[in-house]
Amino acid sequence: MKILSSLLWFTGLAELIALFLWPTVGLHAFWNVLIPAAPALFAVAPGVWRNICPLGTTGQLPRKIGMSGRTELTSAQSRRLQGIGVVLLLAIVPLRHVVLNLDGPATATAMIVLALLAIGMGLKAPGKSGWCTGLCPVHPVEKLYGIKPA
Repeated sequence: MKILSSLLWFTGLAELIALFLWPTVGLHAFWNVLIPAAPALFAVAPGVWRNICPLGTTGQLPRKIGMSGRTELTSAQSRRLQGIGVVLLLAIVPLRHVVLNLDGPATATAMIVLALLAIGMGLKAPGKSGWCTGLCPVHPVEKLYGIKPA
């Protein structure tokens, strides 16, 4: 799984570069390949995405260098973060149609902001509790598909 997550992290980096340098290719790869493939993965193997997601891997960087947060989140903090994750999702979906589908650098900038949020959550909370099960805007979508594979 570590090899696959590393491979996808570097693929995500390549995607980010493509969004800046070759926006047409980057936008096609992101919105027409990656995004449609994600729900299929959630339905077939829901736990896999969390272990290979490039943003999840990015959020784990503080742990890998010994700077991970040690404070366990309370259930109230977790719920608050999950609510913010839903708000992020509800902001991203309409932005996709008016900006993100059309502008590679804007999509790349949004990805960078999300990566910085993931790192910030990794610095605050241990493991994946801050980003993956809290602030991540994809987490509510995963929950819609359920936790049992098809």
